[in-house]
Amino acid sequence: MKSTIINPVTFIILLLFMFVENCMSQTWTPQMSNTDRDLKSISFISPTIGWTAGNNGTIRFTINGGTNWLPQISPTAEDLNAIQFIMQTGWAVGQGGTILHTTNGGLMWMMQNSNTMEDINAVKFVNPGAGFVVGAHGLILYSSTGGSNWNSQTSGTTNDLNSVFFMSATGYAVGQAGTILKTTTGGVMWTAQMSNTTRDLRSVFFIGQYGWAAGDNGTILRTINGGSNWMLDTMNTSDSFNSVFFITNTLGYIAGHNGVIEKSSDGGITWNIDNSSTDRDLNSIIFVGLIGYAAGQEGTIIKTESPTGINVISGSAPKDFSLSQNYPNPFNPSTVIKFAVQKSSPVKLSVFDMTGKEVSVLVNEVLQPGVYQATWNPGNLSSGIYFYTLKTNSFADTKKMIFIK
Repeated sequence: MKSTIINPVTFIILLLFMFVENCMSQTWTPQMSNTDRDLKSISFISPTIGWTAGNNGTIRFTINGGTNWLPQISPTAEDLNAIQFIMQTGWAVGQGGTILHTTNGGLMWMMQNSNTMEDINAVKFVNPGAGFVVGAHGLILYSSTGGSNWNSQTSGTTNDLNSVFFMSATGYAVGQAGTILKTTTGGVMWTAQMSNTTRDLRSVFFIGQYGWAAGDNGTILRTINGGSNWMLDTMNTSDSFNSVFFITNTLGYIAGHNGVIEKSSDGGITWNIDNSSTDRDLNSIIFVGLIGYAAGQEGTIIKTESPTGINVISGSAPKDFSLSQNYPNPFNPSTVIKFAVQKSSPVKLSVFDMTGKEVSVLVNEVLQPGVYQATWNPGNLSSGIYFYTLKTNSFADTKKMIFIK
């Protein structure tokens, strides 16, 4: 039998390649959900406080980052397809028109009257009062009363709708056979967009004009102009995707069948496979700050604490919100922007060109008190003056920087 001798230099190169590839793939750690029921959705209001919902009315919550997942009493045995919380106010929706509501973090869940028996697949509230649900046969319902009353909207389709996303009055819904709908009137009028696919779409997510939709057979769509044009991206898998979540307009994740999680650092142009540590189907993925969670089949919950595009300089609460001058400045090819968060708040750090057009979103998430820094690489943008703005509920500041190629 002839043996094969590997050249030592080749062997070292192979080892280096394996090391680099392993470093590029972040690790997800399994958590004990204490249920074997499929979990369909997961929602967090901070890095440590969250809820998950699934089959047979299952609702579980954690207050310690998933170290313990505890059951909550659900008034239904119907499968729950989606859950969302805004602080202590939450909604869970599912089969047969089921809508559950809580105002105390799930200590008590109450049924709401949806006036439909259609399955409801997704829920999105833009504030504790105004929200939308979508479901089977083109169902769209709207509430301006926190769910006390629900009114039907005309979707213009009979295809099942699987996901809905809103930013103020602008919203999107995706579903069966490549359906994508958009409204700019808070749902008063919905119009169909060209998706360029007939595959079912399971999830949609937007940051400003940047949007992504994920679905069956490795389908991932991307737009940079609010859906006027959708582009089909090339994937590393034929597995179906159930959930998409972007942290900035460049950094995002998708999760789906057979435990697949893929990560993009360029806005969805290219994707790399993450080590999810599971082969169970994943139905929902979310990030809060530097912490990510995914939930799925047979009670699967996994967690990661890898970087999300920003670095934590200090976890101590600063005296005030602040935005520092970038460095270096002028710069090429990249620059660092440091900012301070006084209290837990929704934080958005954006970059604008001289015309006022938003060209990049570096941060768009709830951050805990601390000092952070974000790195911006303009890529193919032109040399010139750019402005970066930090906005919270109680603070806003803008500074100028110069990019020189």
